[in-house]
Amino acid sequence: MKHKILIIITILVVITSYIWGQCRQFTEKEVIPKIGDYLLTGRYHSFVMSEGDQILIFKTLSRNIKYKFIVEKEPSLPVNVHFVVKDWQGHVIYDNGKNNFSDSWEYLSKKPQRIKIYISIPKVNTDPTNGCVSLVIGMKKVSS
Repeated sequence: MKHKILIIITILVVITSYIWGQCRQFTEKEVIPKIGDYLLTGRYHSFVMSEGDQILIFKTLSRNIKYKFIVEKEPSLPVNVHFVVKDWQGHVIYDNGKNNFSDSWEYLSKKPQRIKIYISIPKVNTDPTNGCVSLVIGMKKVSS
């Protein structure tokens, strides 16, 4: 019995590693190049999401920096990715749902601030599908 449990755990670890590897590869090949002349902030986020899932990411923005946010999904997800950016008090700064579900957004931070980034996949199927979703943030300094 212990041998079977060990085999099942090993299989789950291998499958999970394979999926996360695919997600990282998708982000590096398909999404990061879209930041163009922006400098990658040093960290990107990639995760496997299913329809109906929502995640929350916190980010601190610096003054006089222009940011480019890119949120993109693999084609296996049949719905648009919805992302909303709010300030620390909960006021909406950007909602891609009001902008034809755009996968990118540029923002000039005129002051240091903390933001919350909500990323969700609407549930449209009774048997939800899943796929990789990536958040990449680029930045560039602007003259003050």
